[in-house]
Amino acid sequence: MTNPARRRRRPRQVRGFSLVEVMVAGTLLAVGVTASLAGFDTARKVATHNRHMTQSINVAESVAEQFLVLDQSDDQLDAGAHTSTPHVFNSVGEEVAPTDPKGVYSATWNVQANVPIDTIRRITITVAWNVAGSSGTTGFVIHRR
Repeated sequence: MTNPARRRRRPRQVRGFSLVEVMVAGTLLAVGVTASLAGFDTARKVATHNRHMTQSINVAESVAEQFLVLDQSDDQLDAGAHTSTPHVFNSVGEEVAPTDPKGVYSATWNVQANVPIDTIRRITITVAWNVAGSSGTTGFVIHRR
């Protein structure tokens, strides 16, 4: 005879995961990975735009410094828009030929005479870029005699 204590059945122990649990976990993982990849792409685009914005401000400052040392009678300081020959700059602010493939920033300027008071010129410098899906403009204003 067998011992009655040994005859009792133990409850069945469940080990592992069911197929449904694995499929739900896989779906959640896929959604999380997709969301994080989209976030990385957005962060990359924002960083690229910010880099171009910073470089365009550097170019605008470089152009502004050139205007501050010009003689008052220089034709670049005549009232009106100066867009016929935009200046083109590379990513470190050096002026390059308009056909140079490294020239991604173009600067134009508009001179207003007697603004805000007589004998003062307001020079509005606009720097634009359009590179690989990132485009924009930066404005910069200086005043001088």
